[in-house]
Amino acid sequence: MVLKNSEIDNIYVDGGFCKNKVYMQLLANTFSTQKVFATSMTQGTALGAALAIHKSWNGSLLPESLIYLKRWTSGYDSLVAG
Repeated sequence: MVLKNSEIDNIYVDGGFCKNKVYMQLLANTFSTQKVFATSMTQGTALGAALAIHKSWNGSLLPESLIYLKRWTSGYDSLVAG
């Protein structure tokens, strides 16, 4: 219901649920028209805030390995196969 008539293309999950394979696969299956990603970092909200103001307080380039994303795709066989 939340995404109905929405232009959302990507869903990002951080925190404990991104490590739950069943939850992530169900999310990918439910939202098969969106790209579902699990993040590898912690404290995503704090990192997002720091990235938003990065240019105003830090002249250094951001490291390419700052965030690792794992994409989950729709597939009911994944739930059965483990």
